[in-house]
Amino acid sequence: MNKNKKVFIIAIIAIVIVLLIGVAYAFLATDMFKSNKDLFLEYAAKMFDDDGFIDSSVKQYYEKKGNSSYENEGKVNINVDSETLDNDKMKNITNLSIDFAGNADITNKKTETLVKIKYNDDVNFPIYYKKVDDICGIKLSEIAKGYFAWKENEFGEVITKMSKIDKMEGLKDIPLINSESVMPDLSNVRLNQSENDKIKTTYFDLIKNNIDKDNFTKIQGMETDGYSLELDNKDLKELLVKLLEKLKDDEVMIDKVSKITGNGMRSSDIEAKIDDLNENGLADGKTIITIFGKDKKANKIEIQFNDELKITISKESSDDEKVYNIEVETIEYLFSIKLSYIGLENLEKVTEKYEISYSDNTNGDSYYYNIQNDVRFTNDIDIKDFKEKEYVDFNKLSDEKLKEIVNIIQTKVRQVSDRQMGEAGIIGENPVINFIPGLTSWMKKFDIYQNEEGMQTQEQPESTQETPETPTVPESSTMPETPATTPETPITDSSSNNLVTNMEELEKQTFNDRIKQYEGNTVSAPALKSLMMQVIASNMAYEDKKITVTGDVVLTGDEVPDTIDSTKTYTVKCSTGTDGFINEVEVKIKK
Repeated sequence: MNKNKKVFIIAIIAIVIVLLIGVAYAFLATDMFKSNKDLFLEYAAKMFDDDGFIDSSVKQYYEKKGNSSYENEGKVNINVDSETLDNDKMKNITNLSIDFAGNADITNKKTETLVKIKYNDDVNFPIYYKKVDDICGIKLSEIAKGYFAWKENEFGEVITKMSKIDKMEGLKDIPLINSESVMPDLSNVRLNQSENDKIKTTYFDLIKNNIDKDNFTKIQGMETDGYSLELDNKDLKELLVKLLEKLKDDEVMIDKVSKITGNGMRSSDIEAKIDDLNENGLADGKTIITIFGKDKKANKIEIQFNDELKITISKESSDDEKVYNIEVETIEYLFSIKLSYIGLENLEKVTEKYEISYSDNTNGDSYYYNIQNDVRFTNDIDIKDFKEKEYVDFNKLSDEKLKEIVNIIQTKVRQVSDRQMGEAGIIGENPVINFIPGLTSWMKKFDIYQNEEGMQTQEQPESTQETPETPTVPESSTMPETPATTPETPITDSSSNNLVTNMEELEKQTFNDRIKQYEGNTVSAPALKSLMMQVIASNMAYEDKKITVTGDVVLTGDEVPDTIDSTKTYTVKCSTGTDGFINEVEVKIKK
């Protein structure tokens, strides 16, 4: 064999080897020889991986948020396009906004948030929320001096008691509010490796073995490919029954679902659902599930149930911003939410943005909400514990006492609403009633923003019920088993008139203590910020008891001053006026 021929044969063999390697790689690493069924299940399975549909940076952010202290502030704005509301009502709703600022001390299980419902730039209704361990409290500074509180795991009992009160029955009909947990615990959404493997081997294998490959098709796109699963609803019912049969004996996954939803799912609940499916089945028709992917990762999921319901979930990720879109469309309405995260690179300051829209196809109303929440991680958080006499525990009140307090709250909110509506130049319904579509009818039942005839109380005479200018919360009733040592005897069920008595000394003490607790020679910057939040809330609640802040840090409006330096400590001194109430706080940088 001559030399040239030998070289040619070697070259041919080399080319064949390269081609064989390429084919093998294509088979192992690309979709060339995989069925539509295989690809659908592959994309679906990868959604649960560490960097699957939810980007790892987003998961890391929520993990840090669940384990680290931080401060946050943000704003909610709304726009309305309605065929049922007149122009004045739409204008009033659009002018309404919500500002909020808060701190979270995760290590010590403490959070606090100041929420300001703003009719305009000058008129606000402040709500202060604080949680210490398992005690949650809300303070309506315009209504009372202390917190109305409850134990976190006893919230359902409070709602049950309140729903027995006239005009409060509607509470039990509001979705979520009467559930065992008001909000799902999103910290439990992430699956560990064992749970991932369980889903893939148990539930995906069941799907794989019970659906024919002819049910899967490929949808060719310009930038992404889609893999679709189409099932007749009769076949879908059979598949759901088999999945639920697996789930009812899977204690690990039942526990996971229960933690995510907060509904305490049990095996018996799943058994009841299986019986319901077997007895009633699903509506005739078909269900189509489509997963779109790019670079071997799912970036969009569509679920279409007949012509009645369509759910679309998608994501758009870049180095600077992670964006997720959720859309639910039915014959009656279209709901969408866009979630954006900016600043995930270093996880020091993250901006959360939410664009929410709701369109009611039955009446032509559309609501658009823009929410921004800026989160800054810091260890400089100082949240004070609840004081013994700072709150009234709703759980410990008798039905009669609770009814009395609720009636006072309703009356005072109406009075405050009248005053603030007048200050804001708003005529007619309070825009808060229509801020969220669907809640209007419930809010009108509660006799808070409207009188019994359904007219805004701004045009009605002020209630003649004998209440103090600012009712005093029966603070010491939070611990009835501990006798009070002060002249202010705890308010008991046998002395209901105490609640509506103007206890001036206790009012003065409560007013001053909220500010005076921050007084000292070595006040940290976080504590000073908390003081500023207290002063802002107090000034918005008490027109006749304004507190000025002077010295090296000056409070000029209703925003925490940005001149507070986290590297410095401060001296804080309080001064009182002739009436005994604190009216000035002097702040100096400690030398």
